[in-house]
Amino acid sequence: WEWGKGRLVGREPDEWQREYLQWVGEQVLERKFDGVNPVKPIRRATSSGHGVGKSALVAWLSHWIMSTRPYCKGTVTANTGDQLEAKTWAEVCLWFSESVNKEWFDVSHGGRYVRHKGYPESWRVDALTWDERKATAFAGQHSASSTPFYIFDEASEIPKVIFETAEGGLTDGEPMMFAFGNPTLPKGYFAETLDDANWSPLEIN
Repeated sequence: WEWGKGRLVGREPDEWQREYLQWVGEQVLERKFDGVNPVKPIRRATSSGHGVGKSALVAWLSHWIMSTRPYCKGTVTANTGDQLEAKTWAEVCLWFSESVNKEWFDVSHGGRYVRHKGYPESWRVDALTWDERKATAFAGQHSASSTPFYIFDEASEIPKVIFETAEGGLTDGEPMMFAFGNPTLPKGYFAETLDDANWSPLEIN
């Protein structure tokens, strides 16, 4: 990005965001994915208050994966449809639209997708609202030679069945799952991830 210009004035990464992205890079190097043999999922659950830059980080993660992993498939969701459309996905669209490689992608706010122009069906990330009765919408996201990824914003209010269904898409390739939320609910799947050995918890004060 051209930091400090246009809509990106004052939007440079904070120290915690820099450290987060560096951690992800270290995890990638540790796994040494070769494009054929699946590796252990990268999982991180981040607990924080409001206004620390979680939605921007969701956008950066989405853009980095889409820009560096051909044929990746991703899903971004949030606790409510309003949160997803007005905040989380709006931020994703902003950063894709301001990126130096923006010509690679078709970016749709209303359609809730970002697609590679050359491979729109096999190289994409979609914003998806959740419904406990239709949890299967989060299933079947496999990308054996690339990265299947899920990002949950305001995750403390998202039901366990959604997470568990998404977990089924982490068996192939170089899978990644990131969850961000306020610690508003003492119980639930997001609260459990903060003490789960399969996740790497992070608390931002």
